[in-house]
Amino acid sequence: MATPRSRATVRGRLSSDAIAAAGLRLVRDRDLRDLTVKRIADVLGVTPMALYRYFPSKAELMAAILDAFIREADVTGHDVDLEDWRAWLSASFGAMRAALVDAPNVLSLLVAENRFGWAALEVTDRVLGVLRDAGLDEGEAAEAFALLLGHTLGSAALESAFRSDASGLDEEPAERRRQIEARFGGLSRKQLPHVVAAAPQLARLALRYPFEAGLERILVSLDPATARST
Repeated sequence: MATPRSRATVRGRLSSDAIAAAGLRLVRDRDLRDLTVKRIADVLGVTPMALYRYFPSKAELMAAILDAFIREADVTGHDVDLEDWRAWLSASFGAMRAALVDAPNVLSLLVAENRFGWAALEVTDRVLGVLRDAGLDEGEAAEAFALLLGHTLGSAALESAFRSDASGLDEEPAERRRQIEARFGGLSRKQLPHVVAAAPQLARLALRYPFEAGLERILVSLDPATARST
């Protein structure tokens, strides 16, 4: 426990950014249930009331933690040329997925809180701007953003679950794939003919969701030139 002297020292360095950073470190390393105001205060060596001076509610603190993650991930900070809007979006949402897969607890927090802080709003605004410049109207751009975000979050959640399951198993990926294929292939061909026929493909996809292929299909469908030709 922090001494009065260390509490005073830490309090002198306390800021909203420092609090959010401490919360982000905590949620990276611990179960989401450990993300409490008291726990964050303990990490910083201050009282919970000291945090409430910066964040009047836990909801505001959670939003700040998510914003800290978004700033750190910097998903639009790549150097892909905006002239190729599909490649730019692919790089941005690919970076988002990679960051979330590496921080599954943050993904859980994002889904649980469903909040948009300033950093999240800036990313949203930039993506919407790219979609508008590509030729989509405001409604189409908003729908496209929701579609891309949902695909990315869902893929990250699946990949995180795959990794979590794999960490508790002794089998190598090739052996796990063989077992899954044998399970699907051994079902009744009369009752489940399509599952049995697709057993090899289903086994492959069970170990890794095809995020890139799905993202490419979404981006192709968003292209105004493609839409007008169909």
